[in-house]
Amino acid sequence: MQRWESTIGAGTLLEVSFDHARADPPQALVLEVDRGRLAWDEQGEEGRSIRIWADRYDTVVLRLTGRFTKVSLIAWHAWLEHDELDGEVVRRGERMLAEDDAGTTVLRCGDRDLVARVALRQRARVRASSE
Repeated sequence: MQRWESTIGAGTLLEVSFDHARADPPQALVLEVDRGRLAWDEQGEEGRSIRIWADRYDTVVLRLTGRFTKVSLIAWHAWLEHDELDGEVVRRGERMLAEDDAGTTVLRCGDRDLVARVALRQRARVRASSE
């Protein structure tokens, strides 16, 4: 397969971590949603698609914003080709294997160029007490 898909709901937190990444060329995991937005609070970034570079981050936490009961989440592998004449170009990786491991999906991309873990967690809702 070339990409991994999952269905998530409102308030889902995504914890992405990297077990392995080839240093050259730099490797990334791209996460996209079809509705709502992914928010990366630590970076002040929000959008339908967020690219996480493995050489810059060990672990990242994103949250799904918006009021949807179901959203399609897609993850795919990308790498940076800096030998292009026009400058740096992001290329889409071709192969990906996905395995479930105790509530976390392990994504093995390329020839194991990138190994990432994606854990999906529902945020606990806080109810106001009636005291």
